[in-house]
Amino acid sequence: MPSHPTFRPMAGSLFALSLLSAGPAAAVPAIASHAYTASELRNYAETLVAIVRVRQALATQLTGAPSGSRAQLESEAAAQITDILQRHDLDKAAFNAISARVESQPGIRRQVNQMVMDEVIRG
Repeated sequence: MPSHPTFRPMAGSLFALSLLSAGPAAAVPAIASHAYTASELRNYAETLVAIVRVRQALATQLTGAPSGSRAQLESEAAAQITDILQRHDLDKAAFNAISARVESQPGIRRQVNQMVMDEVIRG
Protein backbone atom coordinates (compact mmCIF):
# COMPACT_ATOMS: atom_id res chain seq x y z
CA MET A 1 0.00 0.00 0.00
CA PRO A 2 1.52 3.37 -0.95
CA SER A 3 2.16 5.79 1.85
CA HIS A 4 0.55 9.20 2.03
CA PRO A 5 3.04 11.70 0.60
CA THR A 6 2.71 14.24 3.41
CA PHE A 7 2.70 11.93 6.43
CA ARG A 8 6.37 10.94 6.43
CA PRO A 9 7.70 14.51 6.49
CA MET A 10 5.03 15.53 9.03
CA ALA A 11 5.83 12.69 11.39
CA GLY A 12 9.55 13.14 11.04
CA SER A 13 9.35 16.86 11.73
CA LEU A 14 7.06 16.38 14.70
CA PHE A 15 9.21 13.60 16.05
CA ALA A 16 12.35 15.71 15.86
CA LEU A 17 10.58 18.75 17.29
CA SER A 18 8.87 16.82 20.05
CA LEU A 19 12.15 15.28 21.21
CA LEU A 20 13.54 18.73 21.82
CA SER A 21 10.94 19.39 24.50
CA ALA A 22 10.59 15.90 25.89
CA GLY A 23 10.64 15.17 29.56
CA PRO A 24 12.96 12.61 31.12
CA ALA A 25 14.71 10.54 28.49
CA ALA A 26 14.15 7.37 30.51
CA ALA A 27 10.39 7.62 30.00
CA VAL A 28 10.59 7.21 26.22
CA PRO A 29 12.15 3.70 26.14
CA ALA A 30 9.81 2.45 28.86
CA ILE A 31 6.73 3.56 26.94
CA ALA A 32 8.23 2.51 23.59
CA SER A 33 8.22 -1.15 24.67
CA HIS A 34 4.44 -1.05 25.15
CA ALA A 35 2.36 -3.07 22.67
CA TYR A 36 0.04 -0.41 21.26
CA THR A 37 -3.58 -1.24 20.51
CA ALA A 38 -5.34 -0.03 17.38
CA SER A 39 -7.27 2.40 19.59
CA GLU A 40 -4.06 3.88 21.02
CA LEU A 41 -2.57 4.23 17.55
CA ARG A 42 -5.76 5.90 16.27
CA ASN A 43 -5.60 8.30 19.20
CA TYR A 44 -1.97 9.05 18.29
CA ALA A 45 -2.90 9.60 14.63
CA GLU A 46 -5.66 12.03 15.61
CA THR A 47 -3.23 13.86 17.88
CA LEU A 48 -0.60 13.99 15.14
CA VAL A 49 -3.01 15.50 12.62
CA ALA A 50 -4.24 18.11 15.12
CA ILE A 51 -0.67 19.09 16.04
CA VAL A 52 0.36 19.36 12.39
CA ARG A 53 -2.59 21.68 11.77
CA VAL A 54 -1.51 23.92 14.66
CA ARG A 55 2.08 23.97 13.39
CA GLN A 56 0.94 24.76 9.84
CA ALA A 57 -1.23 27.60 11.12
CA LEU A 58 1.71 28.90 13.15
CA ALA A 59 3.99 28.82 10.11
CA THR A 60 1.41 30.82 8.15
CA GLN A 61 1.01 33.33 10.99
CA LEU A 62 4.77 33.74 11.37
CA THR A 63 5.18 34.60 7.70
CA GLY A 64 5.42 38.33 7.67
CA ALA A 65 4.57 38.71 11.36
CA PRO A 66 6.39 41.45 13.19
CA SER A 67 9.31 40.10 15.20
CA GLY A 68 7.69 41.32 18.42
CA SER A 69 4.66 39.08 17.94
CA ARG A 70 6.55 35.89 17.04
CA ALA A 71 7.16 34.81 20.63
CA GLN A 72 3.49 35.31 21.48
CA LEU A 73 2.36 33.30 18.45
CA GLU A 74 4.79 30.49 19.29
CA SER A 75 3.64 30.49 22.91
CA GLU A 76 -0.02 30.26 21.87
CA ALA A 77 0.78 27.38 19.51
CA ALA A 78 2.68 25.55 22.27
CA ALA A 79 -0.32 25.96 24.57
CA GLN A 80 -2.63 24.60 21.86
CA ILE A 81 -0.34 21.59 21.38
CA THR A 82 -0.33 20.94 25.13
CA ASP A 83 -4.14 21.10 25.11
CA ILE A 84 -4.29 18.67 22.19
CA LEU A 85 -2.03 16.20 24.00
CA GLN A 86 -4.14 16.45 27.15
CA ARG A 87 -7.42 15.98 25.24
CA HIS A 88 -5.99 12.78 23.79
CA ASP A 89 -4.65 11.56 27.15
CA LEU A 90 -1.05 11.82 26.01
CA ASP A 91 1.96 13.61 27.38
CA LYS A 92 5.12 14.52 25.48
CA ALA A 93 6.94 11.37 26.57
CA ALA A 94 4.12 9.10 25.41
CA PHE A 95 3.78 10.96 22.12
CA ASN A 96 7.53 10.71 21.55
CA ALA A 97 7.54 7.01 22.39
CA ILE A 98 4.81 6.27 19.88
CA SER A 99 6.60 8.47 17.33
CA ALA A 100 9.77 6.44 17.88
CA ARG A 101 7.86 3.22 17.35
CA VAL A 102 6.22 4.58 14.19
CA GLU A 103 9.61 5.62 12.84
CA SER A 104 11.30 2.33 13.64
CA GLN A 105 8.65 -0.24 12.71
CA PRO A 106 7.35 -0.25 9.13
CA GLY A 107 4.20 -2.23 10.00
CA ILE A 108 3.13 0.26 12.64
CA ARG A 109 4.15 3.14 10.36
CA ARG A 110 1.84 1.81 7.63
CA GLN A 111 -0.99 1.35 10.12
CA VAL A 112 -0.61 4.88 11.53
CA ASN A 113 -0.16 6.29 8.03
CA GLN A 114 -3.56 4.89 7.04
CA MET A 115 -5.11 6.27 10.21
CA VAL A 116 -3.63 9.69 9.49
CA MET A 117 -5.05 9.61 5.97
CA ASP A 118 -8.45 8.63 7.36
CA GLU A 119 -8.30 11.50 9.87
CA VAL A 120 -7.30 14.02 7.20
CA ILE A 121 -10.14 12.89 4.97
CA ARG A 122 -12.62 13.08 7.85
CA GLY A 123 -11.37 16.37 9.12
